[in-house]
Amino acid sequence: MRYRQFARDLASRRRPASTTREAQIMIGHPNNSGLQMDQVTQLYIPAFFVNELRLWQDDSPVLSMEGGISISEDPNIRFTYVSNGAKRFRAEAKDTGWATCSSTNGRSRIPGFEAGCLSGTIPSP
Repeated sequence: MRYRQFARDLASRRRPASTTREAQIMIGHPNNSGLQMDQVTQLYIPAFFVNELRLWQDDSPVLSMEGGISISEDPNIRFTYVSNGAKRFRAEAKDTGWATCSSTNGRSRIPGFEAGCLSGTIPSP
């Protein structure tokens, strides 16, 4: 899982730290819907997808998502949020196999997904 924060434009840099920011969370996960068939065995591949994602700045929730089979493989979720000036950003993702990937400020706590956990840090506002 990786976190990316987009640079602010020149006009927003002149405003205080509590302005709207844009970021993206990128999760490396196969996300099988349960509807695909294995061409060798002719059996269906069991459903295995990210079904929960939560993001926080310090202890303030930023985003909470419940996923389903319609989420693509290696999902990328781009969102806007109001920065509270926090230096710490925390992410937690869970999948249907009960694996949890959790990270704070880009350092993996529990590697459980294909591409590992969140990598990258939040630049200071």
